[in-house]
Amino acid sequence: MNQRTLFDAPEVIDPLTPEARADFTARHTPAVAPPRKLSIDERFRLWIRRNPLVYTAFCEEARRLRANGTNRIGAKQIMEMLRRGEGSVKAPEGGFNLNNDFTASLARMAMCEPDLDGAFELRTRKGASR
Repeated sequence: MNQRTLFDAPEVIDPLTPEARADFTARHTPAVAPPRKLSIDERFRLWIRRNPLVYTAFCEEARRLRANGTNRIGAKQIMEMLRRGEGSVKAPEGGFNLNNDFTASLARMAMCEPDLDGAFELRTRKGASR
């Protein structure tokens, strides 16, 4: 006796061939844009929020070098001093979280301080947002 009852699962009939199903899925699946890479400025803003002590230490070292009569301050020089723990600002346990990609951005940001205006020689950056 093969008579169906109300409690039997419904029989599913798929009218699409596998090729037709793939074509239907491809045409009716919304396209999602791949995630875009963050610009260096966006990455710097995120990084400096997580590492504000680096900015403080960077500015203090630039001020110290200026007070000692150094005419040309090198941003890389300051980064290496901080990396080695030679700065006047005490590094947190494990040292500063330094990223060489952000050296120029730190110098640009430091030059917004009135006493550090013009302390670094800057170049134009490719793809800069400013």
